[in-house]
This record gives sequence, structure tokens and C-alpha cells, in this order.
Amino acid sequence: MYFQIAKMNESSFPTDSECFVTDIISSLNIGAPTISHHIKELVNADLIRTEKKGKFLICKVNEELIEEVSKSLKQQ
Repeated sequence: MYFQIAKMNESSFPTDSECFVTDIISSLNIGAPTISHHIKELVNADLIRTEKKGKFLICKVNEELIEEVSKSLKQQ
């Protein structure tokens, strides 16, 4: 699921692109409770951030963490 969100983020979308949870559900053909559980775990790991837009839940990759990890790996 993280890769689905990251894929949406890497597409030709502007920075801070968003991925609607409803899109994840339809593209992965997985039930909403399972998606919700995995999103919760990704948020707990600080890999993604979520926000509500009206009645929709939006997911975004935590770009700051990605940059931090990337820099750390380059130093090794």
C-alpha cells in the first residue's frame, strides 16, 4: 500500500500530491477495513501522513522522512 501511495506521489503530480483512500481501495481490490489497518500502521511508522478533505481521507508520503533516510544512506 505504501508503494501505491508513493507511486501516486511520483507520477506527474505536483509536489505534495495526494492519494485518495478510495482510489487505493478500488485499485488494489482490498476491503476498506484492511486498507484502514495498513494506513494506520504506515502513519504510526511516520511513512505517510493523512488528512481529511470533506468526507474523504487523503494520504501523502512523508517527504521529510524520505529525504532524511536518503541522506543518511548516502553518507554510509
